Amino acid sequence: MVQQNNQNSDFEVYLSRVEQHISTLSGKPKKLSQVKILILRTLWEEGSQFPKGWVLSNKLLQLTEQKYFDRRIRELRNEAGCTIETGIFNGRSAYRLLTDQLGQAFDRTYLTAAQKKKLFEKFNYQCAVCNRSFSPGEKGLEADHKIPLIRGGSSNLDNWQALCIDCNVSKRRSCQDCQENCYQCAWTFPENYGQITPVSLPNQLLNSLREIAQKKGVHSQDLIIEAVEKLIKEQS
Repeated sequence: MVQQNNQNSDFEVYLSRVEQHISTLSGKPKKLSQVKILILRTLWEEGSQFPKGWVLSNKLLQLTEQKYFDRRIRELRNEAGCTIETGIFNGRSAYRLLTDQLGQAFDRTYLTAAQKKKLFEKFNYQCAVCNRSFSPGEKGLEADHKIPLIRGGSSNLDNWQALCIDCNVSKRRSCQDCQENCYQCAWTFPENYGQITPVSLPNQLLNSLREIAQKKGVHSQDLIIEAVEKLIKEQS
């Protein structure tokens, strides 16, 4: 019981530090949403030492009752500096809190309604990745930072694109822990690198692919394209 009380007390101190940390970005006090607090508390309580234990994504999905709870995790990581790691545990997507130290946080800028309308008109109310069309005012089309803030992207209008909610979620998950060149990525510049075709690869194969790409100084997708072209040529 004493250990549990100490853990709760330590979490409240940590939570206060997080809110103080994000308040320095905007210059005014901010409060975390109840969903974000629930996520942090769940990660915090998974063990008594750092790094904390892994929490499966389906558990967080059930607790938050939010289909896109991973967006809240991204905001905690990018905008609040929380050191939340994404990984695979027992073959399933999972998250854990690495330390109670806070990293660099980024002050997220949102487009005004007028700016968002201008952006959507620029893209003809179509998703830049899958070309799905929307009617003005129809839900499902979102404004996305082409190069994420955490990777050095800006909030200038030329760093925004229109993505449908499905492609935006897929892009966000692809960006997690990715260290490849954003300027050679089809998620960032679909107009240069073609339409995205999701490919599911085992983690070991994906890691090997990234290592080879890094040694060659190219993007992983270039190696995949090369392999597919070679296969098609051999079968022709």
